[in-house]
Amino acid sequence: MIVVPKSFLGFQRPFSSLILDSGKLLVADYLARELVLLDLQSEEKVSITQNGRNGSVLGPHCVTYSNDHHWIFVTDYLGKKILKFTADLKFHSVFLDHETIKPHWLLTGPATLRIDANNHHYVCDYGSNSIQIFSEQGSFLGFMGKNSEGIPAGGKLPGEFDRVHDVLFLPDGGLIVVDTWNSRLQKFSNDRSQIDHIETGFELPVAIDGGNDLFVISDVGNSTVTLFNSKTFEKIQSWSDFLKPYDVRMNLNSLWVCDSDNRRIQMIHM
Repeated sequence: MIVVPKSFLGFQRPFSSLILDSGKLLVADYLARELVLLDLQSEEKVSITQNGRNGSVLGPHCVTYSNDHHWIFVTDYLGKKILKFTADLKFHSVFLDHETIKPHWLLTGPATLRIDANNHHYVCDYGSNSIQIFSEQGSFLGFMGKNSEGIPAGGKLPGEFDRVHDVLFLPDGGLIVVDTWNSRLQKFSNDRSQIDHIETGFELPVAIDGGNDLFVISDVGNSTVTLFNSKTFEKIQSWSDFLKPYDVRMNLNSLWVCDSDNRRIQMIHM
């Protein structure tokens, strides 16, 4: 059952959101080139990075906590880097930068950053069609998305990606990859050596989040958000009151949707 959705308006093109420990919402507004802090009670919005202060960001794409919630990471898609902020939103450093790391194809279009239980940082790199894995200190550990020659290249074969956009770590150690332009999800085994399942039937899936044997997918191709069983991949429920929902996050019994082309954040009670 759905209670009437709550909408937060006034964004330009929200691409990602994060519920902070303070109870406020941090939003990456891609078109505005800003990180925006939203008070969910008063609905007051404050820019964290306006006019280049507190860390310049060209194309904020994803915001996420470190596992201990001491840090907040921001992927800068246009700047080709990952920024690191303190938990109280003070700019700390550039965690990863395309200009200073090798090989040359790293961070050519970082879309999202997700961190597993071992503090390995998985960067879904839209530009190179690969998932790049880094240590907590920023050392390059390896990547997923190799072709037959062992280099990243877009492809349709199992284990290859075409504009990979997001990942979800499952409680059993498995990994679901949002393989956007191939219109599918790929589920990898715990050691990432084999593919356990491929789910099709999407148009342009972009974001995934989950918990308690559930996961949710936002699809900008058909402007839907859909809830699945993570063990069976059975579809449970779908919502469609969006225009290009670019991100979706699960928080307790709510979904937070970046309804990008409607320039709003929607909160839906499940």
